[in-house]
Amino acid sequence: MLHDFLEVYGYSKGLMYTIGTFEILGATGLFVGFWKNKVTKLASTGLAIIMVGAVYTFTRSSRLWCCNGSVYSVSVNINYCTI
Repeated sequence: MLHDFLEVYGYSKGLMYTIGTFEILGATGLFVGFWKNKVTKLASTGLAIIMVGAVYTFTRSSRLWCCNGSVYSVSVNINYCTI
């Protein structure tokens, strides 16, 4: 994973840890959201922003056009990012 962040996507190691921290905070916020509805909305919004960034990074990388650039492989890969 570190290799992908550095070599493929061109991001730093610090950014990888920052994104991971925000993902953990988002998951914690969703769990706390069982009792506090406002926290659920904030956590889900934050996780949605992270996923938009993931889709942007994926579409910007050269891995988008693997498997001869078929539209099927692109749509399947983007769907995996949004799950």
